[in-house]
Amino acid sequence: MLREDVITSCSSNNQLRLGHYSLPEKDTPIFTETIKLNKDLSAYTINNGEYTLLMIPLEGWDDVEYVFTENLCPISHRCATINAVTKASENKKLKTLMLFSKKKMRKHEIMKIVKSKLN
Repeated sequence: MLREDVITSCSSNNQLRLGHYSLPEKDTPIFTETIKLNKDLSAYTINNGEYTLLMIPLEGWDDVEYVFTENLCPISHRCATINAVTKASENKKLKTLMLFSKKKMRKHEIMKIVKSKLN
């Protein structure tokens, strides 16, 4: 999913967060990985041994965090999500690519999707 947002009005400089779906911990601990796609672009991933979630901040985001929680998901005691973070400001453009995969994705597979979404 390619998500594009524009902040059109902002009365204060608050922190803004965009979270991917939550991924429950299964039989193995949740594994995080940051994949450097090029000098300006990284893919942030979480994997629970069954599924992989990826977040690629394309424009406007200051940071990305892996967030682990407990007692939030009915499937598992522990879960994780990926959050993009920035300071809200008027006329700020935000662009994010959020992916889901049944398998772990390789760098060349991710780049192919990024190129198709940006063209």
